[in-house]
Amino acid sequence: MNEIVESFLSDLKLLDVYSSDSLTVFRVASHCTGNPCPKCGQWAHRVHSLYDRTVQDLPIGHKLMVLRIRSRKFFCDNASCAQVIFTKRFTGLFARSGRKTSRLNDLLTHLAFELGGNPGAAMARQMGIQVCRDTMLQRIRKTDRPEPTSPQEIRVIGIDDWAYRRGDRYGTLICDLEQHRVIDVLPDLPVATVAAWLILHPTIQIVSRSGFRLFLNQMTGIIAFTNVTERILVSQLTKEMKKRR
Repeated sequence: MNEIVESFLSDLKLLDVYSSDSLTVFRVASHCTGNPCPKCGQWAHRVHSLYDRTVQDLPIGHKLMVLRIRSRKFFCDNASCAQVIFTKRFTGLFARSGRKTSRLNDLLTHLAFELGGNPGAAMARQMGIQVCRDTMLQRIRKTDRPEPTSPQEIRVIGIDDWAYRRGDRYGTLICDLEQHRVIDVLPDLPVATVAAWLILHPTIQIVSRSGFRLFLNQMTGIIAFTNVTERILVSQLTKEMKKRR
């Protein structure tokens, strides 16, 4: 059993295992007898105290898996270092103050982006991971966002209505249909606002607008582009953005 645990938990040794109908707890401890100081980098081996750290990991057989890690706090013996006491770091396994392992967070992030808040949480619970909608949305917010599309690279866009508050205030949602992502949200609906935005992006060749024939008629002659209506992708992107809010 110890060899199996060490195969997926590097730098940890198995102390004990507790299992129930819905939960598996692995009590583990670090092999290391020392750790470099995070401030000055000097190796420290003088132990200050021991403490237990509880971290949720990927489920096993649809059962919640928890790691209860016995770890150490060390003294930094470097007289010129401001860090007197520090805890053992488990880089790669979980974040400094994290309650979930990095691989579990990666799975939740994937589910959040693919399914959204409530559906993603429901799928996670089916897999044995107890999370809520807010946790899934938090994973999306914490993900590093890709660099925005350069204005020189935008060629095909979709335009649709966006409700800040339904029945009261509406804006204009603009999507890059080639990169499948929202690139801008304009504060209102008037054609003049959209026309001003298009003038700043002269590389746009195709504009998709779901219906709203008046919009297309008013835009004709203002900006040179190809009109494409009733594009399903714009609606899908709108629903996705609403789901993730």
